[in-house]
Amino acid sequence: MESVLFGSILAVSRQDLVTIGVVALLVTALVVGFWSKLAYATFDRELAALSGVPVRFLDYLLLALTALVTVVAVKTVGVALVSAFVVIPAAAARLLGRRLGSVAMIAVAIGAGCSAVGLLLSYHLDVASGATIILTLGAVFGGAMALRRA
Repeated sequence: MESVLFGSILAVSRQDLVTIGVVALLVTALVVGFWSKLAYATFDRELAALSGVPVRFLDYLLLALTALVTVVAVKTVGVALVSAFVVIPAAAARLLGRRLGSVAMIAVAIGAGCSAVGLLLSYHLDVASGATIILTLGAVFGGAMALRRA
C-alpha cells in the first residue's frame, strides 16, 4: 500500500524505464507537433475555434497526455505525490518566465534538476526519495516566489 501512495523511484525496473522513455518521447513529439495550436487554443479558445483550430480535439489530446503521464508517474512517485510533481515545476516556471515557450523550458529544467538533486539528497540523508524530490521542488517554488516579489 505504501508503494502505491508514495511510489518507489529507486525500485524502478528496466521495463519501467522503457515505458517511461516511450511515454516521454510520445508526449514530447505530440506537444512539439501541436505547440502553436495548443498555445492558441489554451489562451483564446473562441478565436482559435473561429480560426479553424480543432479546439475540442486539442482539449482531449491534452487530457489524454496528462492522464498518460500521471499513470506512468504513479509507479515512480506514487499517487500522493504525482499531482505535486506535475504542478510545482509549472507553477515555479510561471513565476520565473514571461513567454509560454520559456516557461515550458524552465518547467522541464526545474523538474529534471529537482529530481536529480532530490535523489542525491535522499541517498545521502537516507530518506524517502519521492518525498525528498517533492520537498526540493517546493523549495525551488519558494525561491521562485521570493524572486518574483523582489
